[in-house]
This record gives sequence, C-alpha cells and structure tokens, in this order.
Amino acid sequence: MQVPESTRPLLRQVEAMQDAEAKAAAAKEKEHSVNEYLSKTFSRINVLEAQVLWFYSFNLVIRKIVQIGA
Repeated sequence: MQVPESTRPLLRQVEAMQDAEAKAAAAKEKEHSVNEYLSKTFSRINVLEAQVLWFYSFNLVIRKIVQIGA
C-alpha cells in the first residue's frame, strides 16, 4: 500500500504506541504472576513457621516429661 511520505511519522508513532501497549500488557501479566508466586510463597512460609513453633513446643513438653521422669 502506498502511504504518503507526510503520514509516515504518524504511522511510526502509532506502531510505537502499539508496541508500548503490548509491552505494558506483558509487564502487567508478569507482575500478576510474580505477585501470585509471592503470595503462595508467603503462605508456605506461614505454614512452616507454625510447624516450627509446634515442634518447638512439643520439644519443650518432651524435655519436661524427661526431666520429671529422671
């Protein structure tokens, strides 16, 4: 298609805007993925912290039982 020389800068500008929109959409999707990953990771950390506290408490109880029995 023949495009007048005077409209070429405008077409380049439109193409640049489309590229920028595509990059912004990809970045937004990447941000969403990272946020989801972080959310799952923090949930796992919370579970692990709870397990550590439980094992620590259990260990204290066992130590008390052993001391009483000794």
